[in-house]
Amino acid sequence: MKRYNKHFSILFSLIVVIIIMIVIPLHSTRAGLGFNSPFGGRVITKIPCTCSTGSQITLSPPSTGSYLYIEGGARLFRNYKVSIGNWVLGIHTSAGQCLVGAEPYCTTLPITKGTITVMIGTS
Repeated sequence: MKRYNKHFSILFSLIVVIIIMIVIPLHSTRAGLGFNSPFGGRVITKIPCTCSTGSQITLSPPSTGSYLYIEGGARLFRNYKVSIGNWVLGIHTSAGQCLVGAEPYCTTLPITKGTITVMIGTS
């Protein structure tokens, strides 16, 4: 009976290790592609997208970069303002486009990180 339990323990441990080896790389790849990736930092700039919806916000570390923020597009927590100087924390996805200027002469502002889609908290 002891021998059976020992083999069962080894087999169970091996299955758990294999599952972990499969799940962790899949999760890392998904986060790297920007699917529901976390972000956070202080808002340095906020530029309205005059030819498209939303604003381009630029954050300080730890998540340095520019994001597309669409008012009402993400669930907003705390003081309900995404403005210069506020600290923000939330979840974003990859891609996004912010156009500025006047029709028909619109130009693209860079969105280096993605679009804030799921939620954002401010302080």
